[in-house]
Amino acid sequence: MFVKSLCVAIALDLFLGDPRTEWHPVRLLGLGAERLEPLCRRLPLPARLQGVLFLLLALAGTLLPLGIAVTAARMLPAGWLLEGGMLYFALGGTCLAREVRGVAQRLAEGDLAGARKALSLLVSRDTEDRKSVV
Repeated sequence: MFVKSLCVAIALDLFLGDPRTEWHPVRLLGLGAERLEPLCRRLPLPARLQGVLFLLLALAGTLLPLGIAVTAARMLPAGWLLEGGMLYFALGGTCLAREVRGVAQRLAEGDLAGARKALSLLVSRDTEDRKSVV
């Protein structure tokens, strides 16, 4: 059943791309984590324990609904379609390819600063000019 689900997810990604919406599940998880962290940081606990609690709650908030949805999908005759839809949101290959093309285009135009900025958003790292790569 996983192969069918993966095929559905890949087909959706190829034909629809990554939806740019505030209701994207990954975005919602990020928003939930942003709201959860300050709550955990205000607790009268050592910082390390606050972090552990945040991690556990964030994981529970992610994995519990996903586990329920996957379990429900497995009970349905065509549940692999639902699984494929859920997996689709985790792929993002089309979006990644689009962003990489943007970096390549800036490089081809000689816009090194723009390419570095676009690349920094992809890799979540500082891409400023450096003498050493190491």
